Amino acid sequence: MPVRRALLPLVALLALAPAAGAHGASAPACPPRDRHAPLSARTGAGGALVAGRPSAVLLCRYRGVNPSSTAFRLAARRLVTAPAAVGSLRSALDALTPTHRALPCPLATGAAVIAWFRYRSGPPDPVAIGLDGCMNVTNGHVHRVAGVQAPGRRAVAAVKRLTP
Repeated sequence: MPVRRALLPLVALLALAPAAGAHGASAPACPPRDRHAPLSARTGAGGALVAGRPSAVLLCRYRGVNPSSTAFRLAARRLVTAPAAVGSLRSALDALTPTHRALPCPLATGAAVIAWFRYRSGPPDPVAIGLDGCMNVTNGHVHRVAGVQAPGRRAVAAVKRLTP
């Protein structure tokens, strides 16, 4: 299965990917709160979750509704610049297949990672990755359900491990 083989190195690559320092010039800031799924303005975002060939990805992890005092606030962030790691995450997300039926899912808390795929030029391509429930993934144009696909669950687990 080609998708499965493509995901095998994902966890290892992402785990070894360097993280930018908290005060580094190459470490852009994550928005302090997450309440709405982003809408990508990137050309090609209507045809793929991750359009084109990004050079880096900023992972911004947000809390869900519990506890209410910190609901939807930034919990962790990591800037990944290793080309192989960025490419593996892009491939894993773009390999998610569409789901065309109603799905039974556990309750989602709203916990999410917004992956801001960055490019040498042009706007970023934000992709919201739900961390529980159905594990919905969207750039605002393309929507996938990672939780009902084994490769999707592995990709979400890898993103979770990067942003504890």
